[in-house]
Formats: sequence, C-alpha cells, structure tokens
Amino acid sequence: MSRETDAKSASSIFDSFSETSASEFESSVQSEQSNKQAYQETFAYHAEAEAKASWGFGSAKVSGGVKGGTNSAREEFAKNISSATEKHAATASAKRDVQINTSYEVKEKAEEETSIKREIQNINVSRTLNFVFRQMNQEFIMLLHLVDVRVAFFNGFTESYQEVSLSELDSLLEEVIVDQAKRAELKQAVIDELSNIYDYRDKHHTFVEEKEIKDSSGTVIHKYLRVKKDYTSKYKDPVTGTEISVPGIILSANTHVLRTPGVIVEALLGQGDALDVYSHGLQDEAIESRELSNELTKTEVDKNRLGIKIIQDKDADAAKLFEQIFPPLEHKESTDGES
Repeated sequence: MSRETDAKSASSIFDSFSETSASEFESSVQSEQSNKQAYQETFAYHAEAEAKASWGFGSAKVSGGVKGGTNSAREEFAKNISSATEKHAATASAKRDVQINTSYEVKEKAEEETSIKREIQNINVSRTLNFVFRQMNQEFIMLLHLVDVRVAFFNGFTESYQEVSLSELDSLLEEVIVDQAKRAELKQAVIDELSNIYDYRDKHHTFVEEKEIKDSSGTVIHKYLRVKKDYTSKYKDPVTGTEISVPGIILSANTHVLRTPGVIVEALLGQGDALDVYSHGLQDEAIESRELSNELTKTEVDKNRLGIKIIQDKDADAAKLFEQIFPPLEHKESTDGES
C-alpha cells in the first residue's frame, strides 16, 4: 500500500497525468487565490457602483476601476499559477527517490525472487576505484499565455450571466445597453483595455484589431472586433538560448526541475597512493620482469621471421651464417656432449 501512495504522490502534470496530480494542482491554484470570492464580487458589481448609463432597467456607469484592474488581475493570476506550479513540481520531485543497490532483483510472476550479486574487482593496486551514481533531472518550462478574449455581462438583480466572444461584443451591448452613446463608450473602454496588455517582462502589447468585411465592390458592410490573428510571443531560455514561440501573450514564464528514474554511473580513480616504498619497489621489479619477457618473445618472433625469409630467398650463404648464430637445439646439445 505504501508503494502505491508514493507513486501517486510522485506523479505530476508535466510528464504524467493522473487524477491525483490534477486534483492536487487544482487545489493548489484555488488555495493561492485566497481573495477569489471578493475579487469576483468586486469585478461583478464594481461596474454598477459609480452609475450613470442606461442598462434598460436602471442607471449605471462603467467604472474606470475595471479597466485599470484587469492588468493587475492578470498579473496576480499569473503569480498564483506560478506559485502553485512551483509547489506542485517540488512535491512531485521530492517523492522521486532512486536507490542504488549492489544487488539485482528479478521478479517472476510466480512470486519467486532471484538475487544476483555482482562483485567488482579493482585491478589498480595502489589507488581506489570509486563509482559515482547520478540521478538524471529533467527541466520543464511552463509558459502561461493569453490566447483569446471573451466578454461577459452579469446582472446582479436577476443573477443572469451572459458570455460571448469578442466578435459578438456589439450584439451583447445592443442587447443589454439602450443608450447608443453609452454602448460606444463601453466598447471603446474594452478596446482601450485590450490595447494595453503587459506581458511577463512588462512589455506593452495590443491584442485587439478591427476587422472590416467588404462586398465585391470594396464597400465596407460590417466591422467587428477580434483578437489579432496569428499573434505570437517568443520566450528565450537565458541558460540554453532555446527559443519557444507560443500563440498570444506570455503572462508568466517559469522553469521547474523534476527528478527522473534515470541513473548514470561513472568510474573515478582515487588520487591517494596506498603503497609504501618497498611495495613500490616490488611493483617496479614486476614491471621490469614483464618487459624483459616481452623483449625475449619479440626476439624469438624476429628470429623465426628471418629464417623464413632466408628460406624463401634460397640464400645458402645467409643460411650458413644463420645456423652459426642460431644453432639448432639438438646440434648444440650433441656438440656440448663431445666436448
């Protein structure tokens, strides 16, 4: 049971999806927005506080606080999302523990376990051999970007709510506002708001444009507002220099590092010398003995090659000279016996 709980806690919205990770992230976002109810009430009723435009049933005026508050609201929302994501990534990464053991276990379906032990021998006599295990980390870049705009109308008396796309703003205003001048004033307020949006670097953006529809003769027959088509923003990683292009306006950009199950192993030779002078002398003698043995073997190989070459060349004089320098083993023993 404990293993299942750890697996759920280690899941994240970055590289895996589960009901646990989604619920946890949603709860984190909601807890960050501590003033959500107050914000909703302020935004919904602030427009009626400073009255004076006909809404069909009474008088009310759009307050300038809505226009000035949306940028701060977007900034606060981006900050809350970033904070919740950072906590979510840290919690998931903390649960991703990787243990390096010297044994290897194979689990069969019959629930039989086979343990294999591998012994590593250090061939270095005087220095230690160290193995360093490193757990691999993966970096995720999170970009929160504004891609579309929708307009909503809330009636505090009837508690009715209407939400439309930006292109349907004129239809919504005609339905809820009687005075044509006030409709134009509110429409201009929306245009001004969408023309002054600031991204995560406080760079100014204009996110709205007016689209004209013309007939075959080129006469404008209709105009409507829309979000700028194919509007994109770029994010450049300050460490790697990688550029990421996303649609809309980037409101926040954050990087999160999560641990992975991947492990790499590297062998490092220790710098300390563990032999004394006498042991070093034995090592030097062993090396010299091995070098002399290799030299003798090389001499024998060269002698055999020279004999083969003399036979191939059919050089009698060279053969006699070769026999004098390198007498056959049997002939040498008989000669030594006669003497």
